[in-house]
Amino acid sequence: MKRIALFSILMLATLSIFAQDEMKHIKEPLPVAYVDVDSVMIYYNLVKDLNSRLAKESRILQQKIDTKQAQHDSDIDNFTKKINNNDFASAERAQLEYERIQKQEKSIEDLKNTNQKEQVKRKAELLNLVNDSLQVNLKEYNRKANYQIIFTNKGKDNILLAKDIYNITDKIIWQMNSRYKKELSK
Repeated sequence: MKRIALFSILMLATLSIFAQDEMKHIKEPLPVAYVDVDSVMIYYNLVKDLNSRLAKESRILQQKIDTKQAQHDSDIDNFTKKINNNDFASAERAQLEYERIQKQEKSIEDLKNTNQKEQVKRKAELLNLVNDSLQVNLKEYNRKANYQIIFTNKGKDNILLAKDIYNITDKIIWQMNSRYKKELSK
């Protein structure tokens, strides 16, 4: 058993040495590349524009929520004062006001939940749009570049180390932004 293991190790070492010798003769880079998707998400103008629009919509909705919340807080304070001062004409009237405030609170919570769900939906749509755009641009770019494979490198997850010659991110972002400008000018 030890002989087989030793023989296997010796064979792997020999193959590794031959492979390294063969690689020394290769002067051309391998027909592979990678794109840093995080950079695309930062520098692609479509993403910048859509993120800006999403942020603006979110601020407007948050202002609406804040206004309703301030009114609700004021209504609670008024209700508490009326209860403490016995200002309600009847217990039924106090109960109706309490129920109105409860409905108001639920309405605010529903608005917050709807806002959050809408933000998640919009971000997913943005990611899908960017992914589609990236795929289209990569296919177009690769018609001339003729890479055999193009990797993604999102958050340094997939590619731990690579020479810069294999990074085509800047070229792809430039192409995507050029196409995006043309689409805006139509």
